[in-house]
Amino acid sequence: MNWMLILMLIGMPQVANARMKVHMGTLAAVKDNVEELEKQRGQETSPEAPEMIRALPFEEGGKPIVFPNPFLPAKGHRTIKFARLPSGSTVRIFTVSLEFVLELRDEDYNGFIEWDARDQNGEDVASGVYAACIISGSHPSPLNFVIER
Repeated sequence: MNWMLILMLIGMPQVANARMKVHMGTLAAVKDNVEELEKQRGQETSPEAPEMIRALPFEEGGKPIVFPNPFLPAKGHRTIKFARLPSGSTVRIFTVSLEFVLELRDEDYNGFIEWDARDQNGEDVASGVYAACIISGSHPSPLNFVIER
């Protein structure tokens, strides 16, 4: 189970919220770095993350990332990407109210999964904060992301 969800369940939402802000800041820093690299190369920032992020390898002790975050379909985002995953990982997605949304698998063993933001019935998921639990071996890793429709 996702550590964020556990903290919320045991009545420590302030700790969970603080951890989420730290995580969101890390993702913002990645996005800022990508935008800076694109400016240096003379390119516009696209609504989709560039291939260089997809190519980031999993490193022992490194952290998986999710992007774009927030996911904004109105601004052209088409899929949510999970990168830097250990090969063969499983990603379980939950709402903040602990409702199971979908399970995704790295079937290609390339450390990368794309998701179209639809549930297991093929319906678009609602706007909100979501928690993803990256499962690989005995080391689950949490990721949080926002969908704004």
